Amino acid sequence: MPQDEFRIFLSAVTSEFGKARDALAADLRSREALLRVQSDFRQEPGSDTTLRKLHDYIRDCAAVVCVIGRRSGALPPPTAAEPFAHMLPSGIAKASYTQWEFFFARHFKRRLSIYIAKDDYQPDFPAPPDDDPELQRAFCDYIVKEQGLDRSYFANEDQLARAVLKGDWPKKRTGKPIALPYPSLGGLFKGRDEFLKKLHASLSRGSGRTAIVGSALYGLGGIGKTQAAVEYAWAHQDDYTALLFVIAETPEALRRNLAALVGPLVLDLAEQHATEEDVHLKAVLDWLKQHPGWFLILDNVDTPEALEEAENLLSRFTGGRVLVTSRLANFAGQFDPLELDVLNLDDAAAFLLERTDRRRHNIPDDAATARQLALDLGRLALALEQAGAYVAKNQISLARYRQLWRENWDKVAGWSDERITKYPRAVAVTWQTSVNQLAPTGRRLLEWLAWFAPEPIPNFML
Repeated sequence: MPQDEFRIFLSAVTSEFGKARDALAADLRSREALLRVQSDFRQEPGSDTTLRKLHDYIRDCAAVVCVIGRRSGALPPPTAAEPFAHMLPSGIAKASYTQWEFFFARHFKRRLSIYIAKDDYQPDFPAPPDDDPELQRAFCDYIVKEQGLDRSYFANEDQLARAVLKGDWPKKRTGKPIALPYPSLGGLFKGRDEFLKKLHASLSRGSGRTAIVGSALYGLGGIGKTQAAVEYAWAHQDDYTALLFVIAETPEALRRNLAALVGPLVLDLAEQHATEEDVHLKAVLDWLKQHPGWFLILDNVDTPEALEEAENLLSRFTGGRVLVTSRLANFAGQFDPLELDVLNLDDAAAFLLERTDRRRHNIPDDAATARQLALDLGRLALALEQAGAYVAKNQISLARYRQLWRENWDKVAGWSDERITKYPRAVAVTWQTSVNQLAPTGRRLLEWLAWFAPEPIPNFML
């Protein structure tokens, strides 16, 4: 999603709240929020299901507003709901469209605002014959009694509008600088909840206004350090004035990439037109001093030289929080070190199954095979993602991929040296399995591109 868009999904049963929902949608749109409701998707052409469209929009939106009453609304066909069954909490076997909207928001950890109608609320129209009040009663009990979620109550349309509009909704498009390398994985980001809580506690120590608060996330290559850092940034984006990301694998890369933040896609400073890197770097450092409350990720600080340069630069920072990702384990006193471990087996297997859902060739023992494959891959996040992407792209079974992977083990054992590659051999085998699919011309192109730095390559060089 572009950084200046704030997408909202407004969930309500039309027969009960249609008028109130439409009035509320107009108010939120007047604040320049991008907003959609369930009926928007029913009117769209295409062969995919309404539930799939709802899932995809809520996955990519910023917030979901749930207006809840005594009516369930219509239920999707069982075949449409089956791919998402794993997103329902234990003890809940089916859900209506509006209930699914709530569960999607919970699954993807979206900002969720709940407004419940009092018993004297007057619905717009009589209940349709297919409504299921018992299902809705159980749904409300789950929210109120079982989960105890934060919620507000209303008796009429005006009370609902006042309650919703009191929220912290954007009054205009935000200009907050955001320079993160990729979007959140949402529900695919597995098994890191406790770690992110520790990371938040680490980064929350001290004021962060007159000094730097620094934390260091360290662990094996391929374990998912960068993804964890980025997921933390997205999860806490409202806490910071800017979200910045810099690859810092060498002292030169750190200075160059930090200076590049001066450009139009991030800070858009006047000094971007200068030709000297030192001018760009000074402008960025000045901006950081003048705009406290930012969050900066220094990624891949994997050598002592790069770490020393990071420490030197931090001495020139004030007013922000810095997270270093590194394979190193020894840090200066201003860093609070937190070690990231491999995923547990259940989460690793769940990732493979969900990453390849509806894109792999299904066989009855997929769940058991996913666990075996997760063990083969060392429960390493990078290897799991590479394997999942391969299976989804080629639409093969997990068992077939595992066979291909094991066939490459002996080949990789001949050239892979973990002391040189800095990655566990499981990652190398996963990489080799993918590279084997390249045609000779593709392999030659890959070998040429391997000599370039990770920055974008100009078209004229190709």
